[in-house]
Amino acid sequence: MTARMAYPALIGLLTAALVSGGAAHGAAQSPEALDTVAPCTVLVHGLGRSSASFWVAERAFERLGHQVVSVDYPSTEITLTEAAEYLDTAMATCEATQVNVVTHSMGGIVLRVWAKTHDPARVARAVMLSPPNAGSVIVETFDGYDLFRDHVGPAGTELAADVRDTIAGLGPVPFDLGVIAGDVSLNPVFSGIIPGPDDGTVAVASTRVEGMADHIVLHTSHTFVMNNPAVLAQTMTFLHTGKFDADLSYEDMRALWRGESG
Repeated sequence: MTARMAYPALIGLLTAALVSGGAAHGAAQSPEALDTVAPCTVLVHGLGRSSASFWVAERAFERLGHQVVSVDYPSTEITLTEAAEYLDTAMATCEATQVNVVTHSMGGIVLRVWAKTHDPARVARAVMLSPPNAGSVIVETFDGYDLFRDHVGPAGTELAADVRDTIAGLGPVPFDLGVIAGDVSLNPVFSGIIPGPDDGTVAVASTRVEGMADHIVLHTSHTFVMNNPAVLAQTMTFLHTGKFDADLSYEDMRALWRGESG
């Protein structure tokens, strides 16, 4: 299965696809390759990160001929509601009527908050990578410490797994959504706190949300999930078809990265 492929080999394949032989940015793609995929893809980073964390994904979607908008917002300085307005501003720069959205971690919650106060029909399809849809046990555990609260900021403290008002009030997702969870941890301390399989920050069980169309668990960590080649291939697959494919081969992934159909 794709989830068990050697990571160095996948990195090599993705790098080769992006630097040689791929479709040029803005080049016309076959109807099959872009079928049902909105031509604008918006990328939303997580807590304490920046748009630079999505640089591999940004290049990959540009190779598909997408307009790519990577959102930057001061994630540790503002609330989730305020972050949602940064997302709305970014989406307004898309030329397409509908857009795709790909999020990492808290970025998925930002998208759900946005959908409560804006028109969710604007979203064609979305993929959330390691989202704390049921809250974060880590935030709940350390929320009583001022140093931790200062570190994660207002939005971060809204992610507690005791289901505070923000997350509890979001309800089912109102758009076509695929969720990718990871089960490889680089943080044994956090994993000792989180119940069940986790990616070092978010429990696999916490990534699920009512209304999602599909869910898949891949062997990746929270920190690097957005640049994992198998994750990128599954993300492209969902945006193309509305479902994941656990049996993607090397050649399948190569074709996706290079914007080839079939």
